Amino acid sequence: MKAVRPRFSVVVYFYLVSFFLLLGFLPVVLTAARRAVSPGRWVASVVWVGMIAGLGYYADRWCSSERMRFSDGLLWVTSSMMMGWVYLSFLFVFPALLLAFMGSILVALSGNLRRAPEYSQTQWLRLVHFFYRNRMRQQ
Repeated sequence: MKAVRPRFSVVVYFYLVSFFLLLGFLPVVLTAARRAVSPGRWVASVVWVGMIAGLGYYADRWCSSERMRFSDGLLWVTSSMMMGWVYLSFLFVFPALLLAFMGSILVALSGNLRRAPEYSQTQWLRLVHFFYRNRMRQQ
């Protein structure tokens, strides 16, 4: 039996995509905005984009399960931290997503060190439930 995926609004996807675009490409934009930049800074900013993508793939590989995929968990965190006010939601959603993303990397790493993917999947589910229990807008 296949689980039904939840439906999220376009705004939730917008926040999630905006977060990863800012997280990945902000160093490149800041480097491009400077007048004189050493080649080392350019290399570091481009490597940063690849590192964020690689860490996202690593967390996705270890934290996804049949109960909750990694991307669905990030969508739940995003949806839980939205307040209904666009500008104020940015103040809560982005730090929460940063914590969830860093937490997923730590959870994936600990599951990898234990050689137990089910540990990573269970801990990821608990992390997403934490954000859902402490959501900003009560329904």
